[in-house]
Amino acid sequence: MKKLKSRSLPKLNHHVKLVHWAPQNAILAHSKTVLFMSHGGLKSYKEALCTKVPVVFLPILAEQGSIARMSMKMGIGTALSKYTLTADKIVDAFNRLEKKKFI
Repeated sequence: MKKLKSRSLPKLNHHVKLVHWAPQNAILAHSKTVLFMSHGGLKSYKEALCTKVPVVFLPILAEQGSIARMSMKMGIGTALSKYTLTADKIVDAFNRLEKKKFI
């Protein structure tokens, strides 16, 4: 992953909003939220599980890999590797989970 060299970003699509902080639980609970990409921390995992939103995990450290593997076994998410991450892999993971709903 690259560190941004400037504080400005290229123009984003109209449906993408970039903010310093966002109320994650409220976003996950929104009826139009169809999936969530997360590092896989315990709190993020719990919030996604409670709101029944499928998760694309990108574990970075600590317990995040274990949480991602457990979620994959339960069928409620998928995981990507930070070492082999590509835009195509992100799109593929989103497409696989896009219509998935928890029971």
